[in-house]
Amino acid sequence: MKDTVQAWSPRPGGWQTLQFDHGLWEDDFLLALVEWTVAPACVADVPADAEGALVRAAAADIPATAQQPRIGELLRSREPMVEDLFSALLDELGFPRPPSPPG
Repeated sequence: MKDTVQAWSPRPGGWQTLQFDHGLWEDDFLLALVEWTVAPACVADVPADAEGALVRAAAADIPATAQQPRIGELLRSREPMVEDLFSALLDELGFPRPPSPPG
């Protein structure tokens, strides 16, 4: 698993997004991920609708600052890179933003 993962910039509050380069996620991978990182983990893909995105944010104890129409607009965008869409979705939902690079 370690060979197929890329860490994104950490977000305040201990949030760390990991991108896996293999196609399908298996439930058995979660235990290996927790053992490897020695940290709690959850697995998420890009939700299909705004309501689902807001529910997931609330389950992660993120205050619902986002507006459902804006989340829906973002999910319907034609963003070609899922990484950019996922990052924008986290930002819009109110997850802490990663710090800006120095300079």
